[in-house]
Amino acid sequence: MKPTKSLIKNFLNAHWLRFENLPWDIQVAMFFQKYKPKKIKRSLEVGVGNGINTLLNLGGSLKKNEDHFSNLSLLSTSNKDYWNTFKRKRNPIYKSANGRFDIALDHKKNLLKNAENLGISKKYILYDCNKSFDKFGKFDFIYSNIIYWLKNPIKSIKNFEEVLYINGHIMLTIPNQNFFKYSETFKSNNKFLNFINFGRRKHYKFFNNNGSFDRILKKNKNLKVIKKKSILSKNSLKFWDIGNRILFPVYSNHSNYEISKKKRLNLKNATIRRLMPYVTKLVSQEMVDIYIKNLPGAYDLYLIKKIK
Repeated sequence: MKPTKSLIKNFLNAHWLRFENLPWDIQVAMFFQKYKPKKIKRSLEVGVGNGINTLLNLGGSLKKNEDHFSNLSLLSTSNKDYWNTFKRKRNPIYKSANGRFDIALDHKKNLLKNAENLGISKKYILYDCNKSFDKFGKFDFIYSNIIYWLKNPIKSIKNFEEVLYINGHIMLTIPNQNFFKYSETFKSNNKFLNFINFGRRKHYKFFNNNGSFDRILKKNKNLKVIKKKSILSKNSLKFWDIGNRILFPVYSNHSNYEISKKKRLNLKNATIRRLMPYVTKLVSQEMVDIYIKNLPGAYDLYLIKKIK
């Protein structure tokens, strides 16, 4: 199993200022593209965010002058939500998604506005994803990568089951105990490491602790795990944990507010050319660690089927 060059290029184009995300996001995209059911009548994404990764997961791509950062407001170094902004007026799509969700949910208005520009769903609904999904009807495919963030994940997954047709599928991503073991800024009491965690640890409210989630699923006779894959090796997580976080606000402000659009694109293209061989090796090493060396991963990906 190997990511294509175009997949790496598309994700690097979207994440060029935060390239430490690529081993993670590319692995999720590959799992999504390989195991997403071929025939889907009605689908739901719970927690779509700004929609860019969903566009890439669905085989689409962004224009060269568009990315996760081209839409951000002027950033400070405080622990604010950088992503919950909207100022885009133009069409950001280079290649449209191959298929769409029927409904995409998110609880942040600006993120949802960004997602609407990407053509990844038929409907976009502002919604607290901690609440019941019954009002939206039945589905045969539900996808979510925010289970760790929900207040009561087990209750939410039970609700997924209730709104899922028999033979329908749920695809989930969940951190496991290795996530906190490998990520130094999450586990350490060191003041500097705690400082550069930038408040991320408070968002992780649920994880698969030594198979605890697997045991919960096993007790549910209506659900069956069709495929499980653990991704993100120790090397990838340690790199992701720090990455370009400290300087990111400076680079984002410079590229978005201190130079022209033409210079920004030239800077971005030069950065991508410089990063491409390193990112390719970084992603390739993740694949070797997980698929050849079978090293324990820190994030679990699931495809679950409702059997009765």
